[in-house]
Amino acid sequence: MADLDMQPLDIVYMVTDELETNDSELSLQIKAYARAHAWAVRTDVLDILYDQHSTGTFTFSDVLPVLKYMKQVITNSRPLKTTDYITPSEADGVANDYDLSEFYGRLTTTRSAINGYISTLNSENTAFTSPAATNFTQVRNALKKFSMFGIEQTTYEYTDNNSDDYTALKSYTTAVLKEANKRLAAFDAVVPANPATPPADVDAFISAGTDAAKALFGKQFNILPLFKVRSTESTVFSSLLTTGFGTLKSDHATNNYLMDEWVSGIAKVRKNAASYEMLTILSSLIDPDAFDGDRNLVPLQTPYATDGTERWLGAAVTNTTALKDGRLSIGISVPGNPASYDIAGWQVGIMIDEWIDVIPSTDETTGIAFHFNQPNAKPPQCLLLGLTPDIKGSWHWSDLVDMINETFDLAKKRAVTYEQLSATPVAQLSPAFMVPFTAQYSTIGFTAIDLQ
Repeated sequence: MADLDMQPLDIVYMVTDELETNDSELSLQIKAYARAHAWAVRTDVLDILYDQHSTGTFTFSDVLPVLKYMKQVITNSRPLKTTDYITPSEADGVANDYDLSEFYGRLTTTRSAINGYISTLNSENTAFTSPAATNFTQVRNALKKFSMFGIEQTTYEYTDNNSDDYTALKSYTTAVLKEANKRLAAFDAVVPANPATPPADVDAFISAGTDAAKALFGKQFNILPLFKVRSTESTVFSSLLTTGFGTLKSDHATNNYLMDEWVSGIAKVRKNAASYEMLTILSSLIDPDAFDGDRNLVPLQTPYATDGTERWLGAAVTNTTALKDGRLSIGISVPGNPASYDIAGWQVGIMIDEWIDVIPSTDETTGIAFHFNQPNAKPPQCLLLGLTPDIKGSWHWSDLVDMINETFDLAKKRAVTYEQLSATPVAQLSPAFMVPFTAQYSTIGFTAIDLQ
């Protein structure tokens, strides 16, 4: 990588799912390096043997799966911030503590770099007027500077400096300058102002700076700001890290694979956690200490009670008193020995995954629900009008009782439907109606004369 002037992260962003021996950016850079050092002439066909290795080494094909999952984890995660270490109920009222000057410094340094590369390429392109030009090498070198920004057509393989090379390099230069100026303009359109005067909204400042970085490097690029953990939480976390995590792991004191089991469990339902699990597995095949010694996944939790009942709620607990509300349980990957990790200083990292979980209560008050019609205050829907059969100047109780009983009897008869009668001998008499019978018009009804 040093020969190609690359950083490890450049390789991560450069790899694709499958290696291409001809046109991938990595292959072109290797071929260009070989030809520039006179290891091959133009007529030689170069094949990159990514799967060939010497004793005691790994091939690029061996590490490609690691790079692939590393890229997935990085590009699908977001930067960490202060409030990620604070319970959601408190986080709304807390400002994230970023190192704004350092963050802004990286943005301005990057802008100055690409602006300088544009100026250099413009100057070389102005002098690059014909196949007889003497600055072929300078043009190739100026183009290659833009490869770190993910711009295409920045690596030209051949070094014969003939007319074909001139035509190709001219085309590359035109395309790269157009794209670089476009990205620089997009950067200038969104980059925040100098934070010498602290911005009112630090999150908006970081968001604008992130958009500016993506404008230069591409949408997948993830710029990570420095931040600090709030003193309330950093004090708790420092104590946990230096004391073997307090009582958080007391229910699993003999389980050395607690965190691995936790990751394996959530990886079955969380996509980015699954990518992280695959990254740890594949990395360990190449370097057994990659995630066991060099990096350690450890549990943290806030708030933390010192009464001996606190347990890490990312795992099962044996005592229900540990099931406390409002806990933020974290699995954090730290470099080296956790006891030596300075969590009170400036931090930088990515949030691989996050979710809100509800821990079932040990006791619940249950009930039953059903639909019913709410009673309503309405006027009566029927009225029973009773007329005395014998006008004597007063009512008799027996007459009133007889009226009610007769009403019930008639109601029952009227409740019988034709469908119920149709299969009986009286069906031929239907439809019919029933009315009271009276001999002397003492009530509403028919007399014998009416029915004749």
